[in-house]
Amino acid sequence: CIDVRQKMNKQLEWPREPLNRLLYLKMTKGEIVAYKDDSLMSFYNTEEFTKRGGKENITFIPTDPDDPTIGRDSVSYEPYNYEKIKKYYLLEDWIFDYKLSVFKPRIIAISPIFAPSYAGREAKEQPLCWIKMDEIRQLLSNTEMFNRYNDAARMSFDDFFQMRMFDSYIVYESNVHDLHVADFNEYENDPTGALLKSDEIKNDLFILEHDLWEY
Repeated sequence: CIDVRQKMNKQLEWPREPLNRLLYLKMTKGEIVAYKDDSLMSFYNTEEFTKRGGKENITFIPTDPDDPTIGRDSVSYEPYNYEKIKKYYLLEDWIFDYKLSVFKPRIIAISPIFAPSYAGREAKEQPLCWIKMDEIRQLLSNTEMFNRYNDAARMSFDDFFQMRMFDSYIVYESNVHDLHVADFNEYENDPTGALLKSDEIKNDLFILEHDLWEY
């Protein structure tokens, strides 16, 4: 999970072209396919996605000039405020390169995270949708972002992700229960324990890679 509020990830909120605006507006125009889940099989059409996360407004419209109580309800949707998107999930494959004896992570998909609102209260955070990384590589490559290391050198969103210049933490590892780390019973009321488990998973990957070398 990438949190744009962390210092290393602030580039994703560059006012000239923040990532949340770039992706959201492209999806509302139908220029990016918004998949429903991380299986990347089914997807939202443009109308369905525009309603997702948005606010439903119901307006009563009188239809009888003699009786203002007779009429019909008109339903309109207020689009979701993309500026509220502060986190992203990354779906990755960790591939072992036998020639170099190293792990190479490959980003498969990215998901903006949002908290839907019900009766004025925000619910648990969840993926707004999933986007295949291969389908937006050209868009990311052609979109410039802020380079905190060198103002004179151009940098794209694709460079940022491919060179892994972001800071993140693990929220899910394949398991038989298909649960996120924070959803296990032992971490239900222990967010610190969930973060420690995330670091443990990272360390296990490091040790596995290290043990493959011979000295």
